[in-house]
Amino acid sequence: MKSRKSKPLNKPIRNSKSTVQIAEQTTLSGPLPSSSEMEKYNAISPELVIRIISMAEREAANRHKLDKEALQANIAITDKQFSERKRGQILGFCIGSLGLLCSVALAWIGYENAASIVGGSTVIGLVGVFVTGQFLSNK
Repeated sequence: MKSRKSKPLNKPIRNSKSTVQIAEQTTLSGPLPSSSEMEKYNAISPELVIRIISMAEREAANRHKLDKEALQANIAITDKQFSERKRGQILGFCIGSLGLLCSVALAWIGYENAASIVGGSTVIGLVGVFVTGQFLSNK
């Protein structure tokens, strides 16, 4: 196989013309074309510009409607969570009060050991449920 020697690249090339290339890039955001494009559409048909603008208005109205529905759904979820927590706290208070009343009644009639077990388990159980609930809700 024959090998060819390549010419070094650092030699200046004579009689060459240099060219300059300029690129322009335009970025648009949104449903409407640029004003120059709108003028071109208007030259084709004035109705096209009206249709494009009405399409953009409908799209914006639909986006606002979806945002409003999402906000209403988030409010409904938050209200439901609040009412569930409130109901749980009320029921926990009722169970705790009933357990402590039973403990007092048992102590009153002379069953101190049973009263301490019922009262202690009621308090420890409720505290455990609320602490566990707070721990899980923070995760």
